[in-house]
Amino acid sequence: MKRNATLTTLTLILGALFAASSLFADDHQCTYKKAAGDFGYTATGIRNGIGPVVAVGRYTLDVHGNVLNGSQTISFAGLIAEETFTGTVSLNSDCTGTAVIDVVSPVLNRTTHTSFVIVDNDNEARQVFTDPDTILTLEAKRIFRND
Repeated sequence: MKRNATLTTLTLILGALFAASSLFADDHQCTYKKAAGDFGYTATGIRNGIGPVVAVGRYTLDVHGNVLNGSQTISFAGLIAEETFTGTVSLNSDCTGTAVIDVVSPVLNRTTHTSFVIVDNDNEARQVFTDPDTILTLEAKRIFRND
């Protein structure tokens, strides 16, 4: 009888530890649901053949990995343009990922590619553009923080 009670207690303790570790692990994985929201950002760098590029804008990331309602004011070596964009994000559980963004612009319609990492409890993202002749970084912050 004592052996059955000990075995039952041990089983309950191991089950509780397993459940707790599963919950803890999920808290430290990125998901589309956790990353979804409205973000504001700045981007700075250089496009070879154009010169310095800076931008400020905002976008919405939905729970399916779609970038929606993107808009930005951008300066291509002093030429200012208002642009809109949409796209898709591929997010890994380790909070890294890639994005493909389609930009509509009066200056230069384009598809851009980035690699990123999500930081600060899903409240910020750091990105680097991965297209040839493009040396740009982007820092995005959630407009309404997840705390």
